[in-house]
Amino acid sequence: QHDCSVTPSGSILCFDNGNHRALPFSDKLPAEKNYSRVAEFLVDEEMMTVKQVWSFGAGPEEQFYACYQGGAYRLPKTGNTFMTFGGICTIDGIATNDNRGDMCRARLLEVTPEKEIVFDMWIDGINEDPPLPLSSFRAEHFPVL
Repeated sequence: QHDCSVTPSGSILCFDNGNHRALPFSDKLPAEKNYSRVAEFLVDEEMMTVKQVWSFGAGPEEQFYACYQGGAYRLPKTGNTFMTFGGICTIDGIATNDNRGDMCRARLLEVTPEKEIVFDMWIDGINEDPPLPLSSFRAEHFPVL
């Protein structure tokens, strides 16, 4: 997990690339079965507990895998979450953990608390000749230009 931030309500929002999605002593998950997500946690310092209260990226219709780079933060005016899935890489169209794959691209999403996608943008060089791999470290949300 990285790019963790404290939301206006005091919870913690983190981007989780999900590399290998393995627990200690378990086998690594191959890239083509992996997914990245954004997760929100409530920390109760008094009880010394942590509870996941929201996530995006684990549902079947939400799954895509960014083997590197990414970030997320809560938008204060709307309560929506803006996410950067920065390095979605493939080799012959299949997800890979290799950021030198034949195609890397980024996806920027804004979703409501109910996980409705209200902004969806791909950053890629697929139409270039030859195709140009691109990624995004972390994107910034501008409501109007």
